[in-house]
Amino acid sequence: MLSCLVIALVIMSQSSAATDSETTVVCTPVVKRTRGGNEPEPATERLLTKRPRNQWKREVSLEDLRGAMASFAQERDWDQFHTPRNIMLALVGEVGELAELFQWAGDAKCDVGLPSWEDKERVHLGEELSDVLLYLVRLADRCDIDLPAAVLRKMEKNKAKYPASKVRGSSRKYNQYQSEKVWEELSCEEVVQAASLVGLPKLEHQAAEEADRKEELLGYLTTTKDMDRSTARAMLVRVANTLAKLKRDVDVAKCSEQ
Repeated sequence: MLSCLVIALVIMSQSSAATDSETTVVCTPVVKRTRGGNEPEPATERLLTKRPRNQWKREVSLEDLRGAMASFAQERDWDQFHTPRNIMLALVGEVGELAELFQWAGDAKCDVGLPSWEDKERVHLGEELSDVLLYLVRLADRCDIDLPAAVLRKMEKNKAKYPASKVRGSSRKYNQYQSEKVWEELSCEEVVQAASLVGLPKLEHQAAEEADRKEELLGYLTTTKDMDRSTARAMLVRVANTLAKLKRDVDVAKCSEQ
């Protein structure tokens, strides 16, 4: 039912398809055969859209879908059933139906682009994806959440949690790549900041190499605080990592406030 709404929206968006040289829309019937003969049963139309990968039609926005879903429900007096709880449960059910299409398929059949899938399988996948999207949009609407704005805020938050310079090529979760640094990984600036928090004055370092400047700070700390180098090093590492975590938390908080 919800899939039909998406298909209708896409078909309406094709009114200018004649001027779109990169898009070809083909509508052909999907036919179900009866057990006793060759007479076809009534079936829905199949919408196949061929376009360059990762390029979608832009005529339909999330706001278009929100408005269409709202009208769809109002025309049928379904608002009384579309409570956030009911829609959430329906969304979970649709995600389950989507998952069934991939269940037991194996990695070999699930390569990027799904090149081994037949047309009817791809159409079915599009319908299940549409149901999930429509319920998600409807849920956001009934919860009074501006979904596009929330998505943009979340993307900015994710950028702060997963800076490209640190996570490129890695699938680790943010709290894994943000593990504490050891002494050798700390920059001289991080050591200076940590030293200032434990009561050391800012020193004019003479050493040319950063590693040597760090050792100078360490030596000064052991002298003024009367502790061995191992203890002093551990304290500076702990303070520097705490500062780094605080900075990350502040960056994430700033993104959340925007």
